[in-house]
Amino acid sequence: MRHNLTFLNCTCFAAALILSVMSNIACVAEAPISQELKGMLREIDMLSNNNDWERAAPVADAAVKKYSDSYEAHIRRGMVNFHLEEEGKAIADFEWAHKKRPDDWQNTEYLSSVYTQLGKDDLALKYIDMSLALRSSEFLKADGLMKKKDVLKHLRRDLEAEECATKALKLVQQPHWYRERLKLRVQNSHWQGALEDVNRILPIMPKFKASNLQMRAKAYIGLKRYADAERDLDLLIKTAPYSREYHQDRLKLYKLEGKKDMVAKEEAAIKGLGDGIDVDLK
Repeated sequence: MRHNLTFLNCTCFAAALILSVMSNIACVAEAPISQELKGMLREIDMLSNNNDWERAAPVADAAVKKYSDSYEAHIRRGMVNFHLEEEGKAIADFEWAHKKRPDDWQNTEYLSSVYTQLGKDDLALKYIDMSLALRSSEFLKADGLMKKKDVLKHLRRDLEAEECATKALKLVQQPHWYRERLKLRVQNSHWQGALEDVNRILPIMPKFKASNLQMRAKAYIGLKRYADAERDLDLLIKTAPYSREYHQDRLKLYKLEGKKDMVAKEEAAIKGLGDGIDVDLK
């Protein structure tokens, strides 16, 4: 079963990253790159940056065919095939590159991502651990820990995933990483930690205000701070009065508080919503 790679917010295989990553690889090539190969690689990069993988594929194939010992050409073709969901072909190129340069942390990360896409999470975990061991800077280590976090989430090892996010944040403080840990803390019923994370990011991430407030309400409910939870849910419902999800959260709260009259009122409100409008909790 395939997994969609939703964890690419600041990681590998983002098209905009291809240009910078591949230019760094070129500087450690075993032999000088010919002008022709440079041109082919630039064309692949340009097409990849536009997500035009279909047109990039024949160029990558031609580059590998003509320059079969080119590390850069194999990596490029592997990335193109990854995006075309030709995972077997991508793995062949990345494994070739891995034998060539086993100390390249980026390529071992690529292998992890392909196996994640295939749903082979044990292999994905193996290669992301290899990649982590090869990284030198704090940012690279933190970035690798966040990738490992996603593999662990696929394995439903949420407590370990949260631990990875915590280790990453000790090295580098990124708002989106706090948000990723927040979601894990809500999943793990780590309410006090969730409250700390959401209060940290609420002022600096206005785009996610609604879903952050909803998670804060869940944390307040978990901590039995019902008045605070009710305040957040009232605000959310005022902003999105037809959201079934928000009304259901408030119904749950009223039941916990034992407010029978408000429970009846909320049940009637939900019944009147029809299908309702649910907000996408990203």
